[in-house]
Amino acid sequence: MVDNTTPLPNPEGPDDETICWCIGVSRGEILQAMREKGCRNLDTVCRATRAMGGCMTCRYDIEAIIRAELARQEP
Repeated sequence: MVDNTTPLPNPEGPDDETICWCIGVSRGEILQAMREKGCRNLDTVCRATRAMGGCMTCRYDIEAIIRAELARQEP
């Protein structure tokens, strides 16, 4: 059964939006890791930003941001 009260991850938003509250990683830091450091998946983004270093509830938001950014980068 799907819990309709749980919001779906939003891949769009302001760069200063905090995505990982435990470590304090913003959407902009995730995008910067992808654009400037060549990160292309959850593992490399998390290593570069230290995101998901606490409770890990940000995982689905980070994955949504990664998918959206990779789609934007496709020719």
